[in-house]
Formats: sequence, structure tokens, C-alpha cells
Amino acid sequence: ITGRAKGWQERLERLWALLEDMGATLHRYSDRVVKYHAKYIVADKGPALVASLNLTRKCFTSTVDFVVITHDPRVVSGLTRLFDSDRGTLSAALPRRLSRRLIIGPEGARRQFTALIQGARRRICLVDPKVTDPTMLALLKAKTADGVSVSVLNRGGLRGLTPHGKLLIVDGSTAVIGSVSLSAL
Repeated sequence: ITGRAKGWQERLERLWALLEDMGATLHRYSDRVVKYHAKYIVADKGPALVASLNLTRKCFTSTVDFVVITHDPRVVSGLTRLFDSDRGTLSAALPRRLSRRLIIGPEGARRQFTALIQGARRRICLVDPKVTDPTMLALLKAKTADGVSVSVLNRGGLRGLTPHGKLLIVDGSTAVIGSVSLSAL
């Protein structure tokens, strides 16, 4: 659970108390610069739910978000090991040999997103309200110059909903959803 969210300090304290009363073991992410932004749930040994949405009323009523549910044992195991690493029950380092289907930011995000975009042959569709990274923008521009159709929805065109989730679709065959923005941070 995050230690901070704009305008949510009192609500976070109440949420923490409620979850503890329900028997949950909680760990507060405490980086002073970066918020913990991953959103996933693993139920026992699967399925796993990977999402871009926060579990808040707002994300269920007025934002554009995305969810993938998978039973892939490599993804489920990888997310479980990532969770254990993040909460400190394993080493603080990123777990080894994670499924290549997982993009973990910031460690591998730039390399993996770059490879996906560079590999596009026909079409790139991107929903990202914060796409601002100069290198990624230059790469998208270069793909356009190479004849790849590039569509970016960042603020408008979302039927009145607030963009929140991030989605990258490459050539209609590979989709990436989550909370990593193509921004420098």
C-alpha cells in the first residue's frame, strides 16, 4: 500500500486500519521520490490480475483503465516472487528469471518498451496520458516515418473519461497494460 497519495493521507490511514482489522498483513512502500505504482493481485497459485487501475471508486466510474487476467504459471510465479521481493521477504533485488511477459519498471521497462516499438511493422496504438519521454517520442516519430501507423490517445478521444491506464498494442498481436508511463521518470 502506498504511503502517500494526493489528498488521501487520512483515507490511507483509515484504509490501513480497516485492512489490518480484516487480518491483512500490510507493508508500506516508502521511497521518498517514487510512488509504488504496480497494480496486481495473485490469488493463491493463480489466477493473477494485472491492472492499470487503482481499487478506488474513481477508477471504476470515471477513468479509462485496463485489466488482464492470466493463469500462466510463469506470470503468476513471477508476480508472487516480485511481491515477496518488494515486501522484503526476499532480497531487495529484482527476482531473477521472470517471465518475459512481465515488464517491471524501471529496471527493464525502457529496454523492453523500446524493443516492442522498434519491432512494430504495421501499427502502434498507445493510450498514455503522460507520454513525454523524448527518446520514446523520437522512436514513435521514427516509426511513423518508416510507414508504421502510430495512434496515441493521451487526453482526448476517450468519450469523456479521464485517461489513467496505459496500453500499448503492437501490430494487433502484442498488448502491454499497466501503470508504466512513457515518461522519463
